[in-house]
Amino acid sequence: MTIGIILLLILAVLVILVLGDVIVETRFPKIADVEVTCKGLSGGQELRILQVTDLHNMHLNDRFLERLIATLPDLVAITGDLINGQEADFHRVYRVIEKLRAACPHLYFVSGNNDWEHRRYRELAEGLRARDVHVLCNRSVELTIRGMEMIIVGVDDPHTKRDRLGEAFQGVERGGRFALLLAHDPMIIRKSQAFQADLILAGHTHGGQVRFPFVGAVVAPGQGYFPKYDKGTFHLPEGTVMHIDSGLGTSGIPVRFLNRSQVSVLQVKGEA
Repeated sequence: MTIGIILLLILAVLVILVLGDVIVETRFPKIADVEVTCKGLSGGQELRILQVTDLHNMHLNDRFLERLIATLPDLVAITGDLINGQEADFHRVYRVIEKLRAACPHLYFVSGNNDWEHRRYRELAEGLRARDVHVLCNRSVELTIRGMEMIIVGVDDPHTKRDRLGEAFQGVERGGRFALLLAHDPMIIRKSQAFQADLILAGHTHGGQVRFPFVGAVVAPGQGYFPKYDKGTFHLPEGTVMHIDSGLGTSGIPVRFLNRSQVSVLQVKGEA
């Protein structure tokens, strides 16, 4: 066997391995466990949050949805982009929402840029409300779970400049309560008011969608090349923590590499 043939075989094996990885990373999501310590909760207090983001173009099978139900979250945060602009109907989304409702009665949703690209987005929002989802369009709500008092603030999509952060926080009196901010685009942190929150949950970036060792994400919308805020947990000024979930779906080329599609289960703990 010549060196040329050996090299071709090695190349063929590498191509097969890469293609196999792409298929798994793109089409077979995982559940990522994340532990976060936040101010706003007291030592010994714990809050379990299931974050689902960027569902567009992704079909979740019953087996995966049952695994989500089994996580038993205290609340579900849906951080935008449930649909794409060409979605013919919303049955795919409503099926997921109804399963999540079986996991937890506290569902909160904020819009993303892909949601607004659909001419029937407001119909989707009404369908979510009909299924007892809190659609947080630049507003806040109060919630108490196991004696933990909290404020959940949600803004419409910042990427398309629909967020009204001042309006969302208007009238909010912390009073020592835990404050959670939901925003599709993590670059909501360009506005100083975001640091009123103890924890920010965002999506939008897809983790760069394609990542490389030692480099991470090559590009992310709104941040350009080699973005700083691509995926994971970040500690920000004023003691605020932000978690960016790389999400489920894809945009442009339907490919993920070294960046498996996922949802996150955040175990949020109070500072000792």
